[in-house]
Amino acid sequence: MTDTLVPTRSIEIVEEFWDAMRRSDLAALNLLLDDDVRWENVGLPTVRGHATVMRALSSLNLPGAGFDVKIHRITANGNTVMTERTDVVIVGPLHIAFWVCGVTEVSADGKLTLWRDYADVWNITKGLTRGVLGILVPALRPKL
Repeated sequence: MTDTLVPTRSIEIVEEFWDAMRRSDLAALNLLLDDDVRWENVGLPTVRGHATVMRALSSLNLPGAGFDVKIHRITANGNTVMTERTDVVIVGPLHIAFWVCGVTEVSADGKLTLWRDYADVWNITKGLTRGVLGILVPALRPKL
């Protein structure tokens, strides 16, 4: 017997969020975030509140800045969505790719109330090293 997973609305909303991040679409991100959203990168200070998170995300629109993401796995239990992804932070010619596991909670009205990411420091360090080498040899830049 084969199990097939049917995407839930929570998964669709989280996929919309990551697609908006990829496009640096601040207007779409603005609509997807709850007023009391919490953005947690485990080990770093928590960013709290819609305005503060949007201020942080506004860096996506700086010249030469960008973001890319590849979702490897996504699953939901009710309004809680888990992802395994590769994120790529782009700063000019520097492309830093690293593995991330994330938990997102979606409210009943379809807004993100929690965005929590877990990443391995060693993996980020390797991504940074490869990104620096990719400036010198563009073929080494991460490709999703």
